[in-house]
Amino acid sequence: MTFDPILIKYDDSFELNDRMKTKKTYKMQFIAFAILLALGFLSFWGEHNFYKLFVIEKQKTSIQAKIDTSQAIREQLNIEAERLKTDPAYIEQVAREQFKMAKSGEKIYILKDKDSQ
Repeated sequence: MTFDPILIKYDDSFELNDRMKTKKTYKMQFIAFAILLALGFLSFWGEHNFYKLFVIEKQKTSIQAKIDTSQAIREQLNIEAERLKTDPAYIEQVAREQFKMAKSGEKIYILKDKDSQ
């Protein structure tokens, strides 16, 4: 029995293909990293970044709270105006308390606190 030597031909093309694939992989990774870096930069330091959006949202919340407060005050004033138009007892109460008015024949006494002197 004789053995025939099997000749294995060494082919450099496999090694070159592996190197090219590695270079392509590095290029793709670099491009992906560059894109992510650019998106990150724009997200935090661009014209419409996250910090500005956060500040604007905070301002929006503050303004909405002021609007809600103003609407509540407006509603109270509308109720008071309606009462002043229709309720004579309330008109008398406001005249006595706020404007120190009295009916004819009544006297108003204003008492001062000892602390206010």
